[in-house]
Amino acid sequence: MITVSDVFKTFTVEPILVHKNDKIKSIHQKFIKQNVPICRCAYVVDDDKHVIGRITLRKIMDYIAIKKALTGSKTYSVKKLFEYISPDLVAENIMETTIVVNLEQSLEEAFQLMLDKHVEEAAVVDKDGYAIGDLNVYEVLKEIEID
Repeated sequence: MITVSDVFKTFTVEPILVHKNDKIKSIHQKFIKQNVPICRCAYVVDDDKHVIGRITLRKIMDYIAIKKALTGSKTYSVKKLFEYISPDLVAENIMETTIVVNLEQSLEEAFQLMLDKHVEEAAVVDKDGYAIGDLNVYEVLKEIEID
């Protein structure tokens, strides 16, 4: 049985981790300073370094679009517009839920979670619940055989 620990650092060596109080500019910088830009989400951690959510690359794109008035045909609520132009915008305000997998989980079980939640990345945590990596869908697809 192939487990998450067998494959989770094949493509994404280090996940993008942000603290729940990190400002949006700091989060943006972490996305663009990746050595290999394959991460499409940053994991939000609390004071104890446990994963509490994620911020997708799409959220960063929306933020930039609003700041640059490039919304195109997409409409935003007044609440969302005010949220995104606030100088105090922090990770906790824009994060969404994420899935978390552990090292001992089978790759098929992790893949099923990803399918169920419609995500392409999952936070990998150690036995204490600390984020230690990222399971990317490419890592999963590389190992799943199609008969």
